[in-house]
Amino acid sequence: SSHRRPALAMLGVGLCLPLVCAVPLLKPPLNLYFLLSVYVAAGFCGGLYLIPLTSFIQLRPAATDKGRILG
Repeated sequence: SSHRRPALAMLGVGLCLPLVCAVPLLKPPLNLYFLLSVYVAAGFCGGLYLIPLTSFIQLRPAATDKGRILG
């Protein structure tokens, strides 16, 4: 269901970003492509996390509180 999607997306980010540590172990042409693919995958997972979260923040408040500055 959709309420599990943000948790899975953060799991994807958490699994992708430690792979950056493997970049120095790779040869020069391959390390750039690997790094870019890891960043793209982490960014995609980050988007899957952020979009439902911001939508939840906008839709959840009462009608009298919508549009107010948080904090």
